[in-house]
Amino acid sequence: MTCQPPHDPWGEQPPPPTATPLPAGSRPRRQHPAVPTKPTTEPIRTGVHAGAFCSPAGALGRTSTGKLMRCKTSATDSRLRWRAA
Repeated sequence: MTCQPPHDPWGEQPPPPTATPLPAGSRPRRQHPAVPTKPTTEPIRTGVHAGAFCSPAGALGRTSTGKLMRCKTSATDSRLRWRAA
């Protein structure tokens, strides 16, 4: 048995505790990734109009003629609008 020196009152810190070994046959707990709360694929909206305001950024939509649009900003307009994808 080894003796640990007493805590030094003049500022030295005691050595860090050592890891406790796991019982035989057990495995360490694994961290699971967070499960998304909503589906990763949003439905494509229908009946959108090019240039109309929209949200959220990145949403997809189709015009009445079937053209695919994305809700995004442009280099000259910081507002979210339906733009050709």
